[in-house]
Parts: sequence; C-alpha cells; structure tokens
Amino acid sequence: MTYPLWVSIAHLSLYLQNNDTHLNLSLPAGHQAFTEYASTEEQGARVGGSAELRLLIQNGDPVSPSTDEKLVYGSKTWEFWRRRDGKISFLALTQNPICKVTVDPTFSHGDVFVDATAPVRRPFYPLEYLEIRLFSAWLATYGDLLLHASAIALNGKGYCFIGESGAGKSTLARELMNRHGAVVLGEDQVILRFLEGRYWIFGTPWHLDSTMCSPRGVPVDEIIFLDRSLATGRKPLPSIEGTERILQTGFIPYYFNETIPFILENLSRLARYIPYSTLSYPLGEDPWSFIR
Repeated sequence: MTYPLWVSIAHLSLYLQNNDTHLNLSLPAGHQAFTEYASTEEQGARVGGSAELRLLIQNGDPVSPSTDEKLVYGSKTWEFWRRRDGKISFLALTQNPICKVTVDPTFSHGDVFVDATAPVRRPFYPLEYLEIRLFSAWLATYGDLLLHASAIALNGKGYCFIGESGAGKSTLARELMNRHGAVVLGEDQVILRFLEGRYWIFGTPWHLDSTMCSPRGVPVDEIIFLDRSLATGRKPLPSIEGTERILQTGFIPYYFNETIPFILENLSRLARYIPYSTLSYPLGEDPWSFIR
C-alpha cells in the first residue's frame, strides 16, 4: 500500500503520511473499501460532521512517556495518556512493533510513533490495535458512538441490531443480505452519529469477515435488540431500557471523561428520535418477516 493514504470512516477521515521509508507498512484487507471511498466520495455530497485528522508516521520511542504525561487508563494491551497541553495518547502494548498515537485536543493533527528497531518480519498497519480506540474517543467529542452491533441498509433505510456476543448479529445480517439483497454495513461494529438533525448508521472496517462491511451510511429507521431468551417475535422496548443496553454494550470511552456528558445527551435525544424493540426469531426462518 502506498502512503500517504486516506481512510474515511463515518465521515471522519484519517490522512496517514509515512515519514520513514524504512517502515514496511501495509493496510488491512477490510480497509481497502474505506480507502477507495475516501478518494472517490464527492466532498460536496457529504453530510455535516466531516472532519480530518492528519497523522505523521515516524520512527520514535513509543513507550517512554514525556515528563508532562500522565497515565489515565491502563490495561495489559493498551494505555491512555494525557499531557498538560491537552494532547492525548494511545499506546498499544501488545502490537509488534509497539506503536503510540498522540493527537491534539481538536483531533486535527498528530503523530504515530513506531519502534523501527523492533524485528518485524511482515508488513504491518501502525494503527492495527489503536484505530478503534482512537475513533471511539474522536466520535465521543461529538457525542457519537461506536456500537457493538451489526447494521444493514435496505430500501434506503438503516437497521441496527444490538446484542451480546453470540446473539446472532452476524447471522442476521448475512440472512438479510442473502434473502433480500441488504447491504451489510457491518457485522460486529458500527458507528451511530447524529448529523444534520438525523441519526445515521455507518459501516466500519473492524470485522472478522472483511466482506461483511461497507463504508456507506444511511439514516437509522430502528434499533433492534436481539434477545433469544424472549418469546418469538418483535416487541417495543421502553426507551430507558434501550439506553441502558446501549451503555452496557457500546464502546464508551469513560477514561475520556469530558466527553461523557455529550454521549449522555446524545443518547437522551436518540430515545426520542428512534424506536427501540426486541427481536427473537427461529434460526432458519426469514428474519425480515418479523422485522417488517
């Protein structure tokens, strides 16, 4: 893959410039459509909320923090740091090579530091383990959310299916694609945004099956919670219960605490705009007959 390149996800665009020609960089298979979408999409046709983050990839020490950095959140796989000047950093501890992304408070520019001395025998994508964390925080500055969900576009409308792992989100999306020609926006992780007075659902490239995703976005018609413990059928769900389930399953960057009020405000509005329901259907039957 030739750098620089654009990656556009839910109208948030990364511009990646490689400043070290010795780094053997690549792009995950699922990202290809999102790169083509970024290069061909007409700027004038974009909905509001478009933004651009320019990242410079360079050789550097990703592990040693600067003297003014403070650890806010840490796990065995990644860490979130904050500096006095407002810049924030995401550090991937288990990636090979270890990488760190530092961005300014407005998410307009930043740096990707890669340990170029580490022995790497394969081409790699420097944001491989950090991109989801980066986008989750970036979206949160608008109050928007990355959801653990599948979503489809059918007849110009968007349907979002939320459920725990194993609830059948991927199976449902595949069934609607095969039976009714639905466009699968994502089988496991999708983005919900409030743009120009409407809620939109967008596909992401972060899936096990890179063929089950699309860079498209469509207005949301309904949010449906999959629950096989219920009786067969689709039933309305009170808005407060739907909001609780989203908070339990969504990628909420609680460590980025100043964004939480924006997210809560957005979810409060979402419950007034979009109907919630639960769905349980027998495997092997056409789920659309229950949804419609």
